[in-house]
Amino acid sequence: AEKEERMPEFELTSNSLLGELKNHLSSISFVSSWANDLDCIVTLNYDQPIYESEIERKILIREAEKFCSFCGITTAMLRSKKKRVVAGRSPAYIRDTLYIFIPKRLDIESSLYVSLYNGIRNSDAYQEVIPLYYHKPQDAFQHPNHNTMLSALSWILTTLSKIAIEFRRTNHNDENNKELSLLEMYCGCGAHTFAIAKTSIFDSVTAIELDNRLVDACKKNAVINGCDANSCLKNKNNTPVHVFQGDAGEWSHKALKYHDNEKDSYSSDSSPWYSKQYHVLLVDPPRAGLDTKVCELAKAGNFDHLIYISCGRQALKKDLTILGDFFEVTDCVITDLFPRTDSVESLVHLKRMRRGGK
Repeated sequence: AEKEERMPEFELTSNSLLGELKNHLSSISFVSSWANDLDCIVTLNYDQPIYESEIERKILIREAEKFCSFCGITTAMLRSKKKRVVAGRSPAYIRDTLYIFIPKRLDIESSLYVSLYNGIRNSDAYQEVIPLYYHKPQDAFQHPNHNTMLSALSWILTTLSKIAIEFRRTNHNDENNKELSLLEMYCGCGAHTFAIAKTSIFDSVTAIELDNRLVDACKKNAVINGCDANSCLKNKNNTPVHVFQGDAGEWSHKALKYHDNEKDSYSSDSSPWYSKQYHVLLVDPPRAGLDTKVCELAKAGNFDHLIYISCGRQALKKDLTILGDFFEVTDCVITDLFPRTDSVESLVHLKRMRRGGK
């Protein structure tokens, strides 16, 4: 609503407001927070060099700062070939806050709910609201549809909560006190990671991401959500998240190799992270789908459950065929990623078949 109120005023004064910014301007793109226009980053692209001298650069920065101030823009980024100017907050990132609603009675029939707002939907059903914070790099992928994101998070948390309840019922008399652990691959900046960690569904979460920018953002999000190792020593309510930079296929290859060669020490405290036993594997791969080694690890590993989040239907079909001799689909939800297009996001819960593969 706030953004809509600004636009007419901006349109009426754009010629005078943009000043030097409108010269050779070829396109504009926007990235904003999911809720309440908390942050908005505007990128202005030019087909000619945006400045030739230091004086021109300073004038451009001054004009861009005025633009940010008038329009309530967090960061304005001006780009042309080999030249870039940033006004406002730098480095540029988007902040977001979501809220997780925890039921008063958490059982196999309960549903967790994620919202942009912290008002209680139904005070008789929910006892706790947990805030969830994100810092997302400007130039990294961000989920464009907040309705789909909220639906996906709610489904993921509810599904994982049911898995955890079943696990603890089955193992409550186990003298070894088994740990319930999650391995997440292709974790990005932690869009799913910290919603899972802050609900304390798991005892530990290990998150893998290839892109260094996203790894840094994920580690920062761990700190601001109190899910880094140091914070969890002080606050036992959150699950510690261990973030690693690496390729999912290479990680899987190392885990498979370690499992084959060092089986006796597979779960020892001194062994590498990729050698740990994980109960659940969560994957959110790019459109091309899972690396073949990830599929091999899923089949050969100790995972009883696999949560597959897919934006590529053909790749999902291929991977489910590969996994089909070892896992069965127990639930599937499809969300409308981009309305009025054929793009959807599929969320699939697979459970290991006890008789194994063929």
